[in-house]
Amino acid sequence: MKTKADMVFEASWEVCNKCGGIHTVVTTKVPLMQAHYNTYTLVGPLFDELPGDFLEQRPPEPFARVFANLAQSGIRCVYGTWDILGSPTTVLIDARSLSGEVDNIKTNLFLEYGVESLGSSWDFNEPLMWSFGVGMFLKEVEHQFPRNSIIGHFHEWLAGFGLLYLKSNNSKVATVFTTHATMLGRSLASRGKNAYNSLGSVDPREAAKEVGVLEKFTTERACALNAGVFTTVSDITANEAKTIFGREPRVLPNGLPIDLYPTFEQTSNMHTESKKKLKSFVMSLFFPYQNFNLDDTLFYYSSGRYEFENKGLDITIEALGKLNQRMKDEVSHQTIVMFFFLAMDSLGPKRELLENKMHLEDLEDDIKEKEDFFTQQIILDVISGDKTKIEVVPKQFLSTQRRKFRYLRRFGEPPISTHNLHVNEDDDPIIKNCRRVGLLNRSNDRVKVVFVPAYLQGSDGLLNMEYYEAIVGCHLGIFPSYYEPWGYTPLESIAYGVPAITSNTAGFAQFVADKIVGKHKGLYIVDRSKSREEEVNQLFDFLEDFAQNNVSSRVSCKMNAHSLASYADWRQLVRFYICAHNEALGAPCSLEETRIVEDD
Repeated sequence: MKTKADMVFEASWEVCNKCGGIHTVVTTKVPLMQAHYNTYTLVGPLFDELPGDFLEQRPPEPFARVFANLAQSGIRCVYGTWDILGSPTTVLIDARSLSGEVDNIKTNLFLEYGVESLGSSWDFNEPLMWSFGVGMFLKEVEHQFPRNSIIGHFHEWLAGFGLLYLKSNNSKVATVFTTHATMLGRSLASRGKNAYNSLGSVDPREAAKEVGVLEKFTTERACALNAGVFTTVSDITANEAKTIFGREPRVLPNGLPIDLYPTFEQTSNMHTESKKKLKSFVMSLFFPYQNFNLDDTLFYYSSGRYEFENKGLDITIEALGKLNQRMKDEVSHQTIVMFFFLAMDSLGPKRELLENKMHLEDLEDDIKEKEDFFTQQIILDVISGDKTKIEVVPKQFLSTQRRKFRYLRRFGEPPISTHNLHVNEDDDPIIKNCRRVGLLNRSNDRVKVVFVPAYLQGSDGLLNMEYYEAIVGCHLGIFPSYYEPWGYTPLESIAYGVPAITSNTAGFAQFVADKIVGKHKGLYIVDRSKSREEEVNQLFDFLEDFAQNNVSSRVSCKMNAHSLASYADWRQLVRFYICAHNEALGAPCSLEETRIVEDD
């Protein structure tokens, strides 16, 4: 597809500032955007210090003049590259010098666009100043490049003030606005209300005021109505946005660079290696208290933001509780370890678990020191055939190790959370609900729960695995979200060959629903339009069905999962972005031109 823009500037609060899923949207498509545009620049916020993954460079002309002109207004800009795949040109902007003008800016935004932000707090004012500065930056770029067709692509309300600034100043920069999830829909869902069913029967402004997001809702509405092209990430969110804002958006599906993800053969090898590490972690966590057969154990997991109901953690725990009871009733010898990998701050690993880990590592070190001796003994046994003189593992060595392990024995049950929390554990939703449904990590429980409230960056102090390294070692991902405009977590799971459960209220699930084939599905979809009891029962059926698969069936599930991920490949989906940019410049672009094909 031929591009019409000479320059594209993509602005997001998550450029060099990871907060959520938009970071993935922006970073993973960089090489393809660079391949289609000669000048492609990311724009993000600048705080007191430069991010560690940002490499500052001297700005070329005429960008140097742009920066000099903005500096006269107190706007600080730095030019460089972001140290991610593609090393994209990146501009970071600090517009906090506008703090004295915030009230005037808010007044004008209300008068021109109906943005109601009286009494808003810093979490609104900070992105307001930044994205207003982004608008000023693009206006200066327009002045320095008068003959170029320029696109300003703004993600979410946090960046949206930039496009409002451009419109107020009669800029010729063509604008695209993308909302990834409406503030009103997310807020209603977090309060247990069905956003998709209730929005048509409520006054959006009054509902936003009631749930405390009026300033963000009215900003979002202003951006949606005043952008050259309004977009969102899925059909389900498009319907929601049309109902709330009265304008139908173009859909830009999210993707991943699937060609950069491991092949199915590679994921199989990675699974084997990561599973070994997870087994070692599980041994240190559980075996001082109780034993179970790790060779007959499956690892399930869930991950993402800690939104208990929005992410379906509530029905996940309910279904796991039912599964645990069913397996106990059937006297099953199988064990399922359920990991909740939730990126959040904690007070560090629990001391007893660190001690467990240290003792187990000490035991492993002792065995490794004897590795050469054990190997030699086995070789002698095989060659000589004389078993009377050869003792592969000396009794004294075993006695010493058993004595060491006795010091490690603990009473009671293993803790559910691996880390100390900022809140009382009795008030934590996951721990409280696990206890309520009988998931207590007792010796006779067949479903064990491991809540890891930490950022998996390889240095959490206990698991010490990267996020993707941890999930590829699991057998099943569980993400039955109640409100999910797209849903990167199940997509990432299947991209690593790990079958997943999602829901029909997730944009990604709707995107691939008609492409799921075969007896052994790589992706299960929970119907979240049912009663709570029906939803829990359906999820329970999926969990039990997967647990009963033999090894061959699980491999078939992994193959189907991995193949499904190819439908969300940026090589196919980037054309949706190009189409939106062309449309913003006045070049009609039909949806037929953006159809997904196997090869370009």
